[in-house]
Amino acid sequence: DIGVTGVQTCALPISMLRAQFLDDGRQQILADIPWPGLKVRDLRELGEEETSAQLQLVRNEESSRRLEVERGIGFDVQLTLISPRLTRLHINIDMLVADAASFRIIVSEMARLYVNSEEPLPPISYSFRQYLADKKKQRVDERDQEYWVERLSTFPSLPLLPIAKDATRLEDFRSVRREHKIGREEWSRLARRAREHGVTLSMMFLTAFSEMLAAWSTSAKFLLNLPLFDRQPLHTDVGRLVGDFTGSILLEADLSGSC
Repeated sequence: DIGVTGVQTCALPISMLRAQFLDDGRQQILADIPWPGLKVRDLRELGEEETSAQLQLVRNEESSRRLEVERGIGFDVQLTLISPRLTRLHINIDMLVADAASFRIIVSEMARLYVNSEEPLPPISYSFRQYLADKKKQRVDERDQEYWVERLSTFPSLPLLPIAKDATRLEDFRSVRREHKIGREEWSRLARRAREHGVTLSMMFLTAFSEMLAAWSTSAKFLLNLPLFDRQPLHTDVGRLVGDFTGSILLEADLSGSC
């Protein structure tokens, strides 16, 4: 059974956890958190196999769940009681609210409070909203702006990949993680080969990804929209802020020639 318990709001200056995303794209920081509270799931009476199945069920449901960011619910936290000495914390945060680095900040501060709840976190005198306002004041190089405006009309389309079903007719969207682990020796060899060709590991993996897309796309020339982490040191507290600091950069991939 799942019960909802009352939760005191911690006085953490993480205003983006109260952000409401409006239909026109604007963000509004709400005075109160509309999050209903912590859900507690008690599996202590179940056997190991059934407990494992229930935990996997929670992961499957939460990984495809759409949070109600239009209402200001950009995160959810659940707690599963597994045994008298073992619990599992389930954290679901929309990437509109926090990027990968911000998620690490949240988890790190939660762990710190878990170890010592009596020791308050250092205060923050800066907000993500102030950061965006200060960043907007920065002067944009007109040559950069002209370059991208001119490029817009020359960009190819997105990769045209075969699909099993029209995306507009899909009723259930689910993210599935695919992974492949390599050893330290293989990683070192990859890094060495990348250096020999004068590229970073990120560019090497992006090239491999583009090769894969080109193998399936109807065109070997396509446009990629890549996330770009851009947390600028505009204030001493920027490194502790939670928000979406990612931007986008457009990259034209052309694999029509031979290598």
